[in-house]
Amino acid sequence: MARHRGISALLHSFAGHIVLGGAIIHIVLIPFLFTGVLLIVAQGYKEQFVQYVRHDISQFAEHLAEGGDAEHLRQHLDEIALSGRTVFAQLIFDNGKVISASSNKPSAKFDEDFYFGEHNDGIYYISLPVDLKSGGAATLHLGYDEATAQEQIQSTYERGTVLAIGYILLSLLLVAILIPQLTRPLRKLRDAAQKIASGQAMEHLHVKSGIYEISDLSDDLERMRHELVTRNQAIAAREERIRAIMDNVVDGIITIDRNGII
Repeated sequence: MARHRGISALLHSFAGHIVLGGAIIHIVLIPFLFTGVLLIVAQGYKEQFVQYVRHDISQFAEHLAEGGDAEHLRQHLDEIALSGRTVFAQLIFDNGKVISASSNKPSAKFDEDFYFGEHNDGIYYISLPVDLKSGGAATLHLGYDEATAQEQIQSTYERGTVLAIGYILLSLLLVAILIPQLTRPLRKLRDAAQKIASGQAMEHLHVKSGIYEISDLSDDLERMRHELVTRNQAIAAREERIRAIMDNVVDGIITIDRNGII
């Protein structure tokens, strides 16, 4: 029960409201801010990869268009496959003839992709028509490994997670530093007010604070205390004079109201 009262007191305190408000703000902002930024960056990596692939296959197609016999074209495909940029290279002629790079996996099956990671096979397949100068037309099929782009995206997510955790910890640190700056002068004002209420009227309410609202409140309360003390002293002095007069008068004294009634 005491624990529940402590939690309730914390939630209803000034510090509790700041912590709760900060938590709500972070719960709302972090998914939109960090997740949104990470998704944008990841999408940028994917688009950059696709643009690179399209540019690269255009260069390969121009190189293959120079033509040559089947063995010459196979050597070009092997060079493409061995360049490290592709994992699959194949040239299909309109008459059905197929020339493949020797490093192609037997199980590799060309399935053209239209966006990054479409078939979840880790390979981006793309095709481009090639007009051979030696005569005839063919279609170039290439497969690019998506692992590098995936590693960049994963690294971005990891850095984003670390950044989010660092942001949360920094926010908590700032809150831990800020809350005492706000609550300490308020507690001092409360303690001074309690002393004044118990009869210690000479207790000053002036509290130094870098927050002008608290400083202004402290000055206003101190002026009120000073005015009350001054008035009480004036009343006490007046009562003392009246008491001295009453104690020293030799005649009888009675009081009557406006109607003359004693």
